[in-house]
Amino acid sequence: MSGKVLHINQRYDTPSRIHIIILYLLIAILTTTWCIYFIHFSRSVQSHIDILNDETKLLKQRLTSIDQSQISIMSFDGLRRQSRQTAPKIGTHVGKGNRPSDLLVGSIHFKVPPVAMTTFCTKSIDHCKKLVIDNEAFRGPKGERGEIGPRGPPGLSGFSIKGEPGFPGYPGPIGHKGDPGESIRGEPGMPGPMGPHGEIGPRGYTGPPGVCSCPSFEKLYSPLAPVDAPKFKNGKQAVLSRAQRCVFSFIGTPVLLKQDSYTFGAWMKDPMPKTSDGAQKVYVTRHVTGTSLYEYSTEINLINDKPTRIIQLPYPYSGVNHVVYQGSFIYNAEYKNKIVRIDLVSETEAQSLYNTPQSSWYDFSVDENGLWLLYREQITKNFIAAKINPDTLDTQKAWQLPYNPQSLSQGFIAYGVFYGVQHYNKQKSYIDTVYDIYSNLSFTTTKITFDVPFQYLVQLTYNPYEGKLYAWDNKHLLYYVYNVQKDKTYKC
Repeated sequence: MSGKVLHINQRYDTPSRIHIIILYLLIAILTTTWCIYFIHFSRSVQSHIDILNDETKLLKQRLTSIDQSQISIMSFDGLRRQSRQTAPKIGTHVGKGNRPSDLLVGSIHFKVPPVAMTTFCTKSIDHCKKLVIDNEAFRGPKGERGEIGPRGPPGLSGFSIKGEPGFPGYPGPIGHKGDPGESIRGEPGMPGPMGPHGEIGPRGYTGPPGVCSCPSFEKLYSPLAPVDAPKFKNGKQAVLSRAQRCVFSFIGTPVLLKQDSYTFGAWMKDPMPKTSDGAQKVYVTRHVTGTSLYEYSTEINLINDKPTRIIQLPYPYSGVNHVVYQGSFIYNAEYKNKIVRIDLVSETEAQSLYNTPQSSWYDFSVDENGLWLLYREQITKNFIAAKINPDTLDTQKAWQLPYNPQSLSQGFIAYGVFYGVQHYNKQKSYIDTVYDIYSNLSFTTTKITFDVPFQYLVQLTYNPYEGKLYAWDNKHLLYYVYNVQKDKTYKC
């Protein structure tokens, strides 16, 4: 019996071992394969879990300060805590050796595909980013600036388009003053080119040719000393006749000497001075009344307004038609029937004429024959031209002129002939009244026209020594040159 059993056991002994070996081999192969697959899968899941943990940490940093989001971020630790809380409910289905956290982890490892988990996390991150961008209040504080990354490769060259020029900058501060350089004089340069031609000057004063040339006052009388004229039997000077009679034929263009600040005034020179430099001196009065007589050594000083002296008069003058003659200033005292002569050397009152005829105005004139006084009698209203002794101011002879002085704007005497002027306030004026005082004969001649540039002529004085007419025209000092011719009808 025992032998039989032994035989049976021996019969089945060899196959049984082979099967066991094959089974063990199969189990080893399956176990090795499964271990390799498990290790590979665990590494893949672990890498995804690490990425998820990094993104979760980044989300936690960005959403720390967001209170309204109501978004809860749970890590694997939080999931484990939730699994512990739910353990009693699912404990009946879990073995003793398996904890809830292991089950949860196991379920994540083996039941959730890696691709689905990655897609879920990516969408969650995009959703959170969009939520933060759309809601300004959810945005956290600005983070610190990170480190500067490595320099990238150079970009492509841009278009060579030149921009618009910018605005000029502000001027810089003034620098410090430098040291003075050496004063080295260079070589003289080449002469410069000739400048442009100047403007054409005013028209000259040469008038039309006269019939004959009358002798000038400078040739007849010396300007250095007064002339003693022949005397009559009664002792008076015989200056009531003349050798020649000449008349004006032309008055030239006015020449501007200077501009003054007074509308009314007079300027004059001495045609018969007592000193060698007296003929160059200029005397000026300003306004229709005053007590100051301005003396200028030359016309240049008058232009530059540099008076040599200012003479104070004992009585204020009246009007603008006074004269300087033989070293004296002769004028009419204001509000008095009185003619005053002031010696310009001693500046004292040399002579006063108290028996002056009653009149409201007196005009003086000087010509080749001496000193003249023009006035209108207060009672008879006659227009009188009187020859005056310059030393005593006595009247030597008087003539009645057949004119109304109110019809004339200005008048003067030259070569013993009276000239009446029209229109003191127009651009053009003229002389149409000519009367020979010595012959008591009026002339009928062509009008002698001349310009009044400033249209307010208040003075027109004849100077026989310089051959000029002095004028004061609305704050301007002028002078005219003229031409004369001999009267053929007069017999010397």
